[in-house]
Amino acid sequence: MILNCIFALIIGVLLGNFTSTVLFRLPRKIPIHGYNPKLGKVPHCSTCGHTLKFYEYLPMLSWVSTRGRCNYCGVKINPEYTILEVFISILAFILYFFTSGFSEEYILLLFSGAGLILSCFLIDKAKTDADKALFMVGILGSIFRTLSEGTIFGWLTSFLFAYFIYAFITSKLDGKKVAEYYSLRFILLSGVWLSIPYLLAYLLVLFLLTIIKEIPQYRKNIFLIALLYIFIIVVEYK
Repeated sequence: MILNCIFALIIGVLLGNFTSTVLFRLPRKIPIHGYNPKLGKVPHCSTCGHTLKFYEYLPMLSWVSTRGRCNYCGVKINPEYTILEVFISILAFILYFFTSGFSEEYILLLFSGAGLILSCFLIDKAKTDADKALFMVGILGSIFRTLSEGTIFGWLTSFLFAYFIYAFITSKLDGKKVAEYYSLRFILLSGVWLSIPYLLAYLLVLFLLTIIKEIPQYRKNIFLIALLYIFIIVVEYK
């Protein structure tokens, strides 16, 4: 039991480290499957360019070992990468108990959660890259529901239902408005993951948030992403 918990935590740390790498590289157009000598190099300080020692880029521990600053130029390290790693590590640990062990569902829910967390960090800085993360989560959702329901027609039906709603709404808006309401993308994503009754409940919350002008759009997006994941693991996962 203890070894399994440790293993789940290690999985989360490794996935969190990879996801933080994606967060750093995607907006900068750096390949995530290695490094291109023309675009980047081995792990280094992005300010002074000094090559880092191995303990200076270990997941989470590196931020502690360097006290949140570069050991060479002293510049403050952006904490969002460490925060991302911590969130995903905790998620991996909690999901182990929620899914009662390692399984296909555990892997799919973990990677989907990592993708949603990643999108939270990307939405405000690189919406196109956030779209890529959400698209991956959608693919995982179709696989998850196919495995759990034994058919593709469940998620396909709810996705088509969500698509018609999305198409109807966007047809009433101009291009700028569609781009402004980033949360409209969650209609399609929720259509893949949620069956129609829960999809309708989620969309009701989405539309209510849309008409509330006092809440910043970024916070709405974060809330809707978190709510979608809660729906996924609490309502849809059996």
